[in-house]
Amino acid sequence: MEQKNVLKMICAGLVLGGLSFAGAAGAAATFPDDKAGITAYVKLPAIGDDKLRILKESFFNSVESYGNHHAIGVKEYTTCQDYQSQNGKTNFHIYVGADGWIAAYLLRTEEPARLVDWDDPAGLGKTMLARIVEDTAQKIGAAIPADLAIKYYNFAYPDAAKMTIVKESIAANEINASTSAPVLIDDFSATAAGTMRQVSWGLYVKNSVCQDSGDTVALLIGGDLAGGSCDRLSYGNYYYVYKFNDHKSRLIQLSKHSNSSSANAAAAVVFTYSLF
Repeated sequence: MEQKNVLKMICAGLVLGGLSFAGAAGAAATFPDDKAGITAYVKLPAIGDDKLRILKESFFNSVESYGNHHAIGVKEYTTCQDYQSQNGKTNFHIYVGADGWIAAYLLRTEEPARLVDWDDPAGLGKTMLARIVEDTAQKIGAAIPADLAIKYYNFAYPDAAKMTIVKESIAANEINASTSAPVLIDDFSATAAGTMRQVSWGLYVKNSVCQDSGDTVALLIGGDLAGGSCDRLSYGNYYYVYKFNDHKSRLIQLSKHSNSSSANAAAAVVFTYSLF
C-alpha cells in the first residue's frame, strides 16, 4: 500500500493476522468468530474467573455471554463528542477469557471505520479498539507489558494481512498560502500492492451551510462518490473495491462545496488488504 500525504496517515500497514486459538480450547469454543469483524486483541497470563465477574457487574453495559471461563459484553464508547446522538457513539464488543485472551471487536456487519477516534486530532496511531483492550485490562488489574503489542485480525477477511488508516481534514476557513483562495479540496492517492479486501470510510462535517440540493461535503474514492454529509458524522463501505486490484493509483478526495468554506471537514478511510 502506498500513500501520499503521509503526515496525515494514522496507522500505516498495521499487520493483521496471527490470531490463533490453537491450544486454547476455551477461547476457540467461546469466541464468536462467525460474528466478529475487525478485532484488536492481546494475550495475557491467565486472569481467573473472578476477574470476569468484575467485567460482568461493573464494566459491560450489557452482557452477551457469561460462563464457561469467559465473558462477552458490550460497552458504549464516544468516538466523536460533537455528534454523540448521530453516530458519535458506538457499541463495541469485548471478549475476555479466563486464560488471558482480551479482544475488542466490531461486528462484521459494522463499518471498520468506526474504530477511528475522531476526538484525537493528532492521530497518534491508537484506535478505539486498542484503547478498549487497554481499558479492559486496566479494569481487571492486568498490566499489558510495554513490549507486548496489541494486534489486529479481521475475521470477515481472514486472508487480509495489512490494514492502513488514513485521516484527511480541511479546517474551517482554511486558506491556500499560495493562492489566498479557500481550501476546498484535500486528497491523497492509494495503490494496493496486493489484493484489496475492504475499504471503509467515515465522514465528519461541522458548521457547514447545508444546501437544498443535498450534502455540502463529499468523499470521492477513485472518482466514485463514496459518501456525502451536511453537519453530521456518517459511515459507509466502498463497494467498488475491485478497482484497486489493477495496482494503479486511486485518488481519494475530500471536497467541500464553495458555500461551505466555513465548515470543518474530515474523512477517515480504512483499507484492508492481502499481499497477494
